[in-house]
Amino acid sequence: MRFIVLFSMLTACGPAEVVDNQPPTPVPATLMTCETAEECVVLELGCCDHCNGGRAVAVRADAADDVQATYAESCAPGTACTEMGCAPLTADCDDGRCVTVQGEL
Repeated sequence: MRFIVLFSMLTACGPAEVVDNQPPTPVPATLMTCETAEECVVLELGCCDHCNGGRAVAVRADAADDVQATYAESCAPGTACTEMGCAPLTADCDDGRCVTVQGEL
């Protein structure tokens, strides 16, 4: 009897949505080149922010709009993100490449 109830509950929800769990496409290194920290910005590219399972990258500021449009993930309908807080990220230029730097709380 328990099996029937559980089966009925699972099938009542309808077909499961197929989720594409492919790793995100990496941002090309050419969009991360820099000479100074002022040339770099941090972008949140994940469906959720970097504190809650998403990803953030540092890129050249002049490429930010293109990177956001090309590499940002979209949340599927009904997606819920955790709401954990963390220190903010800042961008820096390290050895000619924009990098993210985790701040302190």
